[in-house]
Amino acid sequence: MASSGAAAPRLSRAAGVDLVVVRVSGPRAAAGLARTRARRLLALAPLGPSPARNAAAWRAAIASARGSAALDLGVTSAGRRSAALDAYLALLREGAKPKPPPPPPAGPPPPPPPGGSGGVPVYTKSNPPPTPTLAQLPKVGSLTKDGVTWTFSEPESVGQFINGDYWIVGNTTVTAISPAPANGRHGSVKNLPPVDSDTGFDSRTSSNRYEASLRVSLPVTLVPGDSLVSSISVDTVGAARRWLFDTSADSPVKSISILTSVSAPLPPDAFRPSYVGKGAPVFYSRNLRRDLLPKLAAVAALPSLGEWEQHFRRPWVDNLFFNFDSPIEYMPDYSREIARAVGTAGLLLTLSYTAEQKEPLLVYLTQYGIDLHGLVQAGHPGWTAHGGHGSGRKFPIVFAGTMLEVGGMQRPPGKYGEDMQTMFGTGWTGATALYAGHYGSTGSGRYGPYEHLQPRDWVDTLNEDYRRCCTSSAWIGEALAARLIPGMQGSWNHAPFFAYADRWMTEDDTQARATIQAQIGKSYNGFPQRKAWDAFVTNMWKAYRG
Repeated sequence: MASSGAAAPRLSRAAGVDLVVVRVSGPRAAAGLARTRARRLLALAPLGPSPARNAAAWRAAIASARGSAALDLGVTSAGRRSAALDAYLALLREGAKPKPPPPPPAGPPPPPPPGGSGGVPVYTKSNPPPTPTLAQLPKVGSLTKDGVTWTFSEPESVGQFINGDYWIVGNTTVTAISPAPANGRHGSVKNLPPVDSDTGFDSRTSSNRYEASLRVSLPVTLVPGDSLVSSISVDTVGAARRWLFDTSADSPVKSISILTSVSAPLPPDAFRPSYVGKGAPVFYSRNLRRDLLPKLAAVAALPSLGEWEQHFRRPWVDNLFFNFDSPIEYMPDYSREIARAVGTAGLLLTLSYTAEQKEPLLVYLTQYGIDLHGLVQAGHPGWTAHGGHGSGRKFPIVFAGTMLEVGGMQRPPGKYGEDMQTMFGTGWTGATALYAGHYGSTGSGRYGPYEHLQPRDWVDTLNEDYRRCCTSSAWIGEALAARLIPGMQGSWNHAPFFAYADRWMTEDDTQARATIQAQIGKSYNGFPQRKAWDAFVTNMWKAYRG
């Protein structure tokens, strides 16, 4: 323990010093502590003036102190150890200091790994594509996209968005759709409503979520701003297998295609506006901040870039909570797998692939974020915490906002499972970044915060079950990718999520699992901490965070 702020830097130079505890007299002295070389520093400061009465000065001192990668600041009015630690934890809760990613290795970037189709053109601000005139567009009597065919009352001028979906110019009447909607199958919805409780695609949707009034009847007229979201149903519910979790899928929807009416021809780098319809803005791939994507060396267990491209290529229609109507041929129908998918996609885009290799997945993941943002902008409540449901949607929105530099996307409205289910506090294991429960911090009883209690005092094991099986290990890819891509972690604006991911990957829970088993007889040895669900994500963490 040093006696003054001036002594702290000298003491920290001693070999093996990990923590320096020092008494300082005020914010000016606290700010001067940034010269310490200790890995961690805790300042015990008699308050004069106190943070409560002079918050601005203390916040400035804290900000200055956090300019050092090794420094944290705690305060106390009496110098007592317990009060100092309480104040220290309070300041950490106020804004956990992010750990910067390791610097890239010296020399040229690593060679790109093989993979990727490279089938999407790379447009830039200095090389934007021309906008076609109406006379330059083809006129067709029908269009087919991924098995769905729309037939028009007369030939229409058409083009394609950067993701491959079609647009038509002006008012259009669709007279037929194939596969034909019949017997509650193959439904189409115009301008998907921003609600999380109903679907109009297939009458076999579980839990009474099918609403026939959402389906369009033919013929249907589209005017500029409208989106027609058309589905293909599975033949037999339960016959399809889930991607990323090889079990029988319950969704009756196989695939979805989207047709959009626009007022005038668009350049070929235009993203499709969100499927909510009128008012959804159009963005352009020329504005993508590809320079923000790192070029890191690949690690073991590298997934196929082409596989991820193909799964994100078609629309991930995602308004219905519990994903009862996910297009199961290519999209997960459980939020744990959605979080795993988007986290892995984000990490793939941080690797040393060429711009041409990255472009398809970059475009498709950005499109997913645009679609989700359109939903919340139109009034969708978001994807709230509900055990393993609610994860995986904030990442693509913040990613799209970061890539396109759109402030409303970078800090989106709505509720998200990762944020609701992580909080700062004091846990029974000594952890300070905690899992907030099945429904998150606003839940109560068996659905709310519980990690402050000894296992013997838990209502039951529901919260711990879902902490281990269905959320934490699936979040790691999102958290790591958001740290590695400049600007994403700050835009995410929920420090407990990142601190909790660090805890999951670094805290040895061997003794905690033994204590749980001793107190309540439940074994969690099948779901230990310190690894992500996917080996690739674990290896990326070890290489670029661990």
